[in-house]
Amino acid sequence: CHQHRQAKFGIYPPLGDTSTRSGWPDSSVATPMMIIDRPFRCTIGCCCVLFNPPKAYTQIPIPNSNNDFEHPEDIPTNTIGAVELNWKWWNVCCCDFAFDIQ
Repeated sequence: CHQHRQAKFGIYPPLGDTSTRSGWPDSSVATPMMIIDRPFRCTIGCCCVLFNPPKAYTQIPIPNSNNDFEHPEDIPTNTIGAVELNWKWWNVCCCDFAFDIQ
């Protein structure tokens, strides 16, 4: 699991001049329209089996929720979908990947 970590990405409306900034904008400036959350999962391939395949969740902020959060990553959300790698035994022989949308 060496360098694999969790990731959380916010998708924001255009905020003007953001060419010199990176990361999450201040919560007083904007809230994200959508959040992609990929939690840490220690994916292990063993012969023809893949344990803990990668999975990502699509979330939207809860409307009219209390804006009492310290970091934008802590915004209360509803999960509207997920995508998970669907590993089959024949993926060992060819580089073909399929994903399950939930």
